[in-house]
Amino acid sequence: MLARLRSYGEVLEVYHNSKLDLLRGFRVRPVSRTLWPPSAVGVDLMIRAIVAQLNALERRPDLVHAETSPMGYAALSYSRESGVPYILDLHGIWSAEHLGRVEATSKTTNQDRVPALRFLERLERDAARHANRLIVVSETMKSHAVVNWGVPASKVRVIPNGGFQSPRRARFSATPRLVYGGILAYWEKWHDFVEMSRYWDVAGSELLMLGGGPDIRILRRRLKVLRPRNLRYLGMRSRDETLELFLGSQIGVAPSSDDLTRRVAWPIKVMEYMSSGLPVIVPMVGDWGRMVKEHDAGVVTAHSDPREFCEAAKTLCEVDEWTRASKNAFDTIQSDFLWEHVLEPLDDVYL
Repeated sequence: MLARLRSYGEVLEVYHNSKLDLLRGFRVRPVSRTLWPPSAVGVDLMIRAIVAQLNALERRPDLVHAETSPMGYAALSYSRESGVPYILDLHGIWSAEHLGRVEATSKTTNQDRVPALRFLERLERDAARHANRLIVVSETMKSHAVVNWGVPASKVRVIPNGGFQSPRRARFSATPRLVYGGILAYWEKWHDFVEMSRYWDVAGSELLMLGGGPDIRILRRRLKVLRPRNLRYLGMRSRDETLELFLGSQIGVAPSSDDLTRRVAWPIKVMEYMSSGLPVIVPMVGDWGRMVKEHDAGVVTAHSDPREFCEAAKTLCEVDEWTRASKNAFDTIQSDFLWEHVLEPLDDVYL
């Protein structure tokens, strides 16, 4: 995405919106994180810092590309001061993530979370409505923006996440390695993958888990209780290491919550599983679940459930079934979802 954006202009400034970086002086880095826990004071601090840096630029930008809702609201604030237009690029709905995380952890009461939720909803709605263009990853998210935020449909462009062109592909094994590589957060339902270790009984097969996130301590505690012999957690790995591990696996698993957060999403790990030639196991959630089903790129289960996932994986222990799903997954990326293909609509957005 950054390479594509660079092709439209001479200079690209990328800001990092974590609270920790604000405290450290807010250095420029090409990543984006969600500020957590959200609060009016914390978000206002972040927005003021971003606007101050934009105002301090030697050359006023022609356009601001903002990714995530808080960055979008900062772009809106800057636009009101400077008149510079902005494009908002959303891969998720921040307020929905906040609500889902609170409900998952149950650390606050309904009364406690209502003010923060309303604040985030207003921030997202205003940032989306005033953007010159809104980029989203799914038709479901577009519908949400149009119906709930009042964004004109003509201003919304759907650009799903894409995959890459891999020179190699995963190979079949009758004792497959099942892999999970993603964020450890409530919406990923990573614990369904961990629980698979209790029901997965294919001798010589293993479950491999990698990634990090806000739930890492919960994961470590759960592993101490279960002590699974057929599951390994490798922690955070570089992208190159992650892709090598995918190529050495046979089945990619993507558990998921079935709430607004995931129904509007398009998980990048599913696309990278498929790019590696991995058949995928996913629940029927959102446009991405329908995509896997329509392209017959794995097994789509009715629910995100460890027992259902294990039964689905057993069907992929047969060489013919695995080969068909692997080819469909790989071909789907190469024909329809390579990054250079899915990003082509940006030409209409910027030019």
